[in-house]
Amino acid sequence: MSQKSVVPVTGSRLRGRRRGQSLTVTGMHDEPVVAATLGKTAQEDASFETADGEYRVVATALWQGGSDAAVVDRAGERVAIARHGEVSLPSEETLVWKRTWSLGRRYRLGEDLWVARSRGIRAGFSAALSPAILARPDTNLLVGIASILTYYAIDRDRRTDTAAADVASWG
Repeated sequence: MSQKSVVPVTGSRLRGRRRGQSLTVTGMHDEPVVAATLGKTAQEDASFETADGEYRVVATALWQGGSDAAVVDRAGERVAIARHGEVSLPSEETLVWKRTWSLGRRYRLGEDLWVARSRGIRAGFSAALSPAILARPDTNLLVGIASILTYYAIDRDRRTDTAAADVASWG
């Protein structure tokens, strides 16, 4: 999938950058930890690669402002579902996914396991990882899921802001 091979997440600071339909998330030393291909339309899926494997995000509702998405591994097994502000894992653990607006927009998974902020849709995002997420065996998967959800949320927010500005200019 990716041109560069991805490495496991080891540091607490990440940076996501989009180029065309590609999203690359890098660690503190610019090593790629997530390589994603983003769908251009509501009917296209996104996919991402981590050090643990390749995943597909069946995300038809994400482009339409919804929050339903299934994450499946290479064998087609469901490894997570994002729905209604939650990410549910096969272990029956549920992590809260939300956007907050204190001191700018923040995108959070599991309260503060992952906290990202937008640097603009073209510039991408920066993310801070808690020691708790770094200690988990599914760190790479969760970082991949949070990266995709963050990108789509930033894009949706940008489109909403643009539409609001257009309406405001009519007045």
